[in-house]
This record gives sequence, C-alpha cells and structure tokens, in this order.
Amino acid sequence: MVRWAKLDPDSIYFVDLFKASLMCFDVLLNEDDNFTINGLNIIHDMRGFSLEYLTHLTPTLCKKLIFCLQSAYPLRIKGIVFINTPVVYEVFINLFTPFMNEKLTKRLTILREDAIEKLYEQIPQEVLPEEYGGKAGPISKICGEFRATVDKYKNWFTDDEQYGSDESKRPDKPKVSADIFGMEECGERLNID
Repeated sequence: MVRWAKLDPDSIYFVDLFKASLMCFDVLLNEDDNFTINGLNIIHDMRGFSLEYLTHLTPTLCKKLIFCLQSAYPLRIKGIVFINTPVVYEVFINLFTPFMNEKLTKRLTILREDAIEKLYEQIPQEVLPEEYGGKAGPISKICGEFRATVDKYKNWFTDDEQYGSDESKRPDKPKVSADIFGMEECGERLNID
C-alpha cells in the first residue's frame, strides 16, 4: 500500500519509491510462498497526493517502470487499486496506462473518494489495515513488523548491488535500454513556467 499523503515529493523521489517497492517485493518473494502463488494487489491511497510528483516522471521512466512490473519481475499482479482518487489525479494514473498490456489494464481499478466499500469487493477486509476498515491490525503494527523483516535483508541487498549481466557474452547482440524501450529521451528537459 502506498499512502501518498505520507510522502514528500521534495525529499522522496518517485524512482526511489519504486526502488523501495521492488526491495519489498524481493523480500516477499523470499519470505512468503503465498505471495508467489496468490499474487499481489497494489493499493494506492491518493488522498493527499501531490501533483509535484508529475514533475518526477517522463514517458521513458513510466515505460521502464511498467516494463519492470509486467515483464521483468516474477510477480503475479492481481490488481492495482487507486482509492480516494479525485478526478484531477487521473492525469497521473493515465501517464502509465499507455504502457500497460491489456491484462494489466483490465486489473486497474480507480475508486473515487469515499468509495471504500467497493475496495472490499476486490480485496477481503481480513487483509486490510484497520484504518481502511480492515481486520489486519493498525498500519503502524503491520509496517513495523514488515520493516523488521526487510531490515534482516540489508546485507543481501548490499551484496545484490554487485550483480549484473556481461552483455559481451550474450549469444546474439547485447541488449541495451534502447532495444527494449526505443530511442531514449535526448536533449535537455524543458523547464516551462
């Protein structure tokens, strides 16, 4: 669950948030067989979302993030649910949808503000935190327990940084970002006031 009201776009960049999410997925893949078998629902609480996050995104970055979730990571995404979503924030969500395959697009749900009851149709209340009408306990307790689990992987994440691929040994031609994502952005970013 991402609670955007708790994040400051001046100190937490979108790409760092995504990296932290991938680290959590790594831990879950190692710790919880149910995560691998049953899949994942990603919930974004858009209440308090700062439009400043839009300045962090480029079409290329959006495409890379979606590619990673859809094709590169061994995840079974059952759904991506946006709750408490004011209409204006659909702009943010729509930055990603052109890069989603049909299957993932169908699993995308946007719920307006105060439509929490519809969330229960997709995700059982037993697994939701108390703050969202669930029965899994308070968010502080859930996050504290998971943080302790993630902390146990500190050395694993540090060691993981050393791994990569030696593209010179690839039988065909080396794969670079441009092969997967097309021509990268070029030139300077325009700053429009």
